[in-house]
Amino acid sequence: MFRLDPTTILLLKRGMRRGLATLKRERGWGTSLWALVGVTLLVQLFLVLCLGVRGVDGLLRTQTDLRLQVNEGITDRTVQEFLVAARAHPDVEHVEYITREQAYERERRVNPDLVDFLEQFKIDNPFPDTVAVTLKSLSGYDRFAAFVKGEQWQKVIDPKFLSQTSGQENELRKMLRLTDAGQSLSLFVLFLTGCILLFIVIELVRRRAFLRKEEVFVERMSGAREASVVVPFATEATVLLITALFLSLGCLFLILLLLPTFVPALADLSTFGPLRAEIGRLITLYGPMLFILELVLAPVVGFIGAFLGTRGGRGSLANA
Repeated sequence: MFRLDPTTILLLKRGMRRGLATLKRERGWGTSLWALVGVTLLVQLFLVLCLGVRGVDGLLRTQTDLRLQVNEGITDRTVQEFLVAARAHPDVEHVEYITREQAYERERRVNPDLVDFLEQFKIDNPFPDTVAVTLKSLSGYDRFAAFVKGEQWQKVIDPKFLSQTSGQENELRKMLRLTDAGQSLSLFVLFLTGCILLFIVIELVRRRAFLRKEEVFVERMSGAREASVVVPFATEATVLLITALFLSLGCLFLILLLLPTFVPALADLSTFGPLRAEIGRLITLYGPMLFILELVLAPVVGFIGAFLGTRGGRGSLANA
């Protein structure tokens, strides 16, 4: 098991105390802090975007409702046989038989203008008997379609509806491929933003090391260990990163809270309600884990930035 020797532990403690004392003493890090807040806010936004794409993907995969039209002249017994067989299918979650009269009354509640038009011109009920089927997942489309296309049910279900269902499935699969591409692109941009954050930390450390070049030069000339030089700068960078993380989370909360005000379409619960609910569920599920991960990565990025920042300026500091 890896263990630090007492000398190294003492060195780390002294370095962290020096870094904290320097942050308290010097006040020129405000601009650097807000630069870090801006980049960490971008990281948070891209994380929310990734969760949003994942939420869209989850909603698409649950859109497995089918409406199958029953051919005219089919007896009730045959329809009941199909319903029993469909309910027994392993990929089916729910089956409901909707008569043309029930469909007409439902349309009266949903679209009363259409029903008034039909009654005004004395048009007969145009709605057919249908079977509403809800699949357990999108992966069951092919198996259930093969079941419906079986010889036993070809005369029960209108084949035109089967072709329409197949077309809907293809469109849904295209949208799923788009969401997969969007998620990959979001992760790539998130990676680039993380690299930019690291470069900003390196440049921040380099500038602060240059301002204290005499102190760093004396330490290195006296034979001090590299850790005694790096740890104070790493501590400063870590404190600034963690502070920027909390500030960026506060900004993110305000943005998400005010977003429906600036984009009124997002306030439409009938359209975006399910998506907002799904994203909220994902944030509740993954948010604490992502926050802990960011807290863990903050000192890692701080130490890497401090190490590269002090090494990058080593020659110039020595010449100074």
